[in-house]
Amino acid sequence: MLRKNLVLTVVIVMIVCLAGCGKKGKVIVRMKGGGITVNDFQEEIIKVSQNPYYQGFLATVGGKRQYLEGLIEERILVVQAKKEELHKKKEYKERVREMKDQVLMGLMMEELRRKHIAVTENEINDYYENQKDEFLNSEKVRASHILLTGREDAEIVMKKLKDGEKFEDLAKQYSIDSMTAARGGDLSYFSKGDMVPDFERAIFNLSNVGDITDIIKTQFGYHIVKLTGRKKMEEKTVSDAKDDISKLIQRNKYNELMEQYKREMKVDINEELLGDVSTFGPGMSEEEAPVKNGK
Repeated sequence: MLRKNLVLTVVIVMIVCLAGCGKKGKVIVRMKGGGITVNDFQEEIIKVSQNPYYQGFLATVGGKRQYLEGLIEERILVVQAKKEELHKKKEYKERVREMKDQVLMGLMMEELRRKHIAVTENEINDYYENQKDEFLNSEKVRASHILLTGREDAEIVMKKLKDGEKFEDLAKQYSIDSMTAARGGDLSYFSKGDMVPDFERAIFNLSNVGDITDIIKTQFGYHIVKLTGRKKMEEKTVSDAKDDISKLIQRNKYNELMEQYKREMKVDINEELLGDVSTFGPGMSEEEAPVKNGK
C-alpha cells in the first residue's frame, strides 16, 4: 500500500537514480543496472518523510527495509523493461510526454503561488474590512440545480417548471450533471466563494426557500437553480477568516490571470461542436458503452 501511494514520487526518483545512483558513497544495494547508495536512499527517505502519514512507518528498520525493497523492485522492472525495449514503444514516449506536462503544470502552479497570485496580509485585511458584514453576518445556502447544454433546452425545462412539474423530477430527467442529477440536483450547503460568481450571485439574491432563479449561463452550461435552505454562520474575526479570504483572493487572481492568458493566446471555442463530442468513444453508441453494459 505504501508503495502504491508513492508512484509519482518513485518514478521521479528512479529517473534521477538511473542517472546517478551508485556513483558515490557507500552502496546499500548492489545489483546489475546500478546500485543504490546510502546517500541516495537517505535523501529519498527524508523527502518521503515530509509526509506525516509515513513518518512513523519509515522511522522503523522494518519500514525502511520495505521501502528499499520497493525501490529494488522498481529498479528491476526498469531494467527488464529496457531489455524488452519498451522504452522504444510509442506508448512510452506518449506517457513520458504526459508526465513532463504534468510536472511542468505543477511547477507553474508553484510559480504562480509565489509570484502572480501571492496574497499579502494587507490584501487580506483590506478584503475583510470591505466585506466585514459578510463575516459578521455570514450565511450558507443549500440549493439544487438543473444543468443543460443549451439555452433552448433550459427554456423548455423552465416552462415545465412554470407548468407545475417538480424541480427534483426534472433534474433527474434532464440535468447533464451526473453527480447531482440522481439526487434531484442537490448541491448541499455552500458559502460565498465556493461557486462561480454568476451562479453564486443569483442564488444568494433569492429571498425565500423554494424560489427559483432565471436561467444562468456559466462556462459549464445553462443552470436553473432552486434555493432549498439557508442558515446563519458564526461571526468571524479577520484571524478566523484569514485562510478563507486568502484562498478567495488567490482564486480571483488566478481566474483573472487565466482570462489574460486566454486573450493573449487568442483562445476561441467552437461551442457548436461540443455537442458532437461523445463520452462513449468514436462510433460507439450509448448502448454499447462499457459502463452501460456493466463491463
